[in-house]
Order: sequence, then structure tokens, then C-alpha cells
Amino acid sequence: MLILHVWLRFISFCTRDTLRRPSPQAASQDREPAMARILVVEDEPLLLLTMCDHLADQGHEVLAARDGLIGCELFTAHRPDLVILDLVIPGMAGLELLSAIRTIDPDVCILIVSGAGGMSEVLAALRLGATDYLTKPLTDLEILDHAVKKALERAACAMQRQGYERDLKRQVRERTRELAQANAALKESQTLFREMVENIKAIFWVRDMETGALLYASPSCEVILGMPCQEAMRDDATFVRYVHPEDRAAVRAVTMTRESQDARSVAYRFLRPDGKTIWLSSRRFPIRDENGRVVRSAGVAEDVTERV
Repeated sequence: MLILHVWLRFISFCTRDTLRRPSPQAASQDREPAMARILVVEDEPLLLLTMCDHLADQGHEVLAARDGLIGCELFTAHRPDLVILDLVIPGMAGLELLSAIRTIDPDVCILIVSGAGGMSEVLAALRLGATDYLTKPLTDLEILDHAVKKALERAACAMQRQGYERDLKRQVRERTRELAQANAALKESQTLFREMVENIKAIFWVRDMETGALLYASPSCEVILGMPCQEAMRDDATFVRYVHPEDRAAVRAVTMTRESQDARSVAYRFLRPDGKTIWLSSRRFPIRDENGRVVRSAGVAEDVTERV
């Protein structure tokens, strides 16, 4: 009579619905209803019914399948959070179903149920990506609860990690896009700046305040001074030697004051190597770093001979 009762319950269970929802008693307990959706693929009717009833009582939604083909269909349709899979099932072999599930969802947790003598299949299943295994006979349902809990915890950690990875990739994409936009804007600014300084009829220059080295001088420098810029403006002392003797003191006061905090201007005569004397109007201003320290000086010198 007990066997008949179990079979009647099993037939009623399978024909009523393949999705076993949490019992009202489980939903009323101090746990969240529908904790997870679990697919159980097991061909032994009593074990299948026992596990499904127990898991539903724990608050899970349970999908039941008696063979591999139905199990594959249910997994594809419902995408459960966890699969409990017997390796010896009709329709589709357990290892074949495991491989198919891994193809559909590489991250889903899979618990293997196997007889004590089937360790070779268990090892093959673990190599295919099974999360853990249980051995038959399953006499203590607390072992099932522990395995399910650990598997779902691993799944939650994996989902959290994937979320972090997705967020990190999104941030990298955004920063890469912002950097590309900033680089494009910088390149455009540099192009505009170079076009401006290379086409104005004045000398534009930048000097390092620590070393005194000339960092940049516009192409008009050689045209105006009548000599290569690196020769005339190698350093401030060299430049002053080409200044008219009567104007050198005024030029030194501007060019050789390292700690000048303000822009300064000076007009003076410059002695070109070809013997020609020209008048230059020069304005020098400091360039500071983020701490306010003067690290470079820049200036513009214009030939104003025709205006004097």
C-alpha cells in the first residue's frame, strides 16, 4: 500500500505540473519564498519525489524531469539557478546533458547524484564543470540542504563577481571613450596653437626655469634675429650678449629674474650678426605648476623697428 501511495503521489506530481512551487507552510516560515529555481533530473520516482517535495518545503521552486531530454527542455525554457542531475538517466545520458547545459549556460551550478560505484562518471562530470556531487542512497536530506546551500552561495558569488566585472568593463569603456575625446581635443588644441605661433610675425618662445634650456622657439625667430634660435637664445646670458650695451641692464632685469611672479615687458635694441640693429618689444610671463611654483617662462618678442 505504501508503494502504491508513493506512485499515486508521483503520478499526480508529474501530471499536474513540472514546476513544483513552495508549499504554503514553507512560505509562511521565516524564509523568503521561492529562494531559488532548481531543476531535478532523476529517474528513480521515489528519490525524485522526495527531493522535489523537500526542496519545495524549503521555499524553492522545483522543476522535475525523469529523463535527460525533458531535463534539457526544462532547462532551456526556465533557466534554473541550480541543477541536481543523476548521471544514469534515460533519454539523454547524464554527462551528455551536463555538457549541453554547460553550452547553454557556462555559469549555472550543477550538483551530481551518483551511486557509490560510479566515481569514474563523477570525475568526468567534475571535469565537465559540475560543482559538487552527492552519493546514493541519499539517506539524510540535511546533506542535500547543505550541498544546495553551498552551491547557491557559489552561484551568488559568481553573479556578484560577474556584476563587478561588467561594471569594471563599463567603466573602462567610458574612461577609454573620455580619454579618446580628451586626446582628440588636445590634439586639435595643439594643432591650432602650432598654426598660430608658426604663422605670427613675432618670436614666441618657452624656456625651462630650472635648467634655463630653450624648450621652444617659433620659426620666425631665425628670420627676425638673423641667426639660428638655438645660437641666439641658448640661454639668457647668451641672448643678452647680442643686446645693445646701453639696453643690457634693462633686459637682464627682466630675463634673469628667476622668481618674477608677474609678466614683465621691455623694449631694447638687438645686434644682428649681419650688422643690422633692430628694435624688439618683448613681454615675458611666468608659467606655474599646480603648487604655484614658477617652472617655465614664456615670452613674445616683436620687431618694432619700423615704429621707432
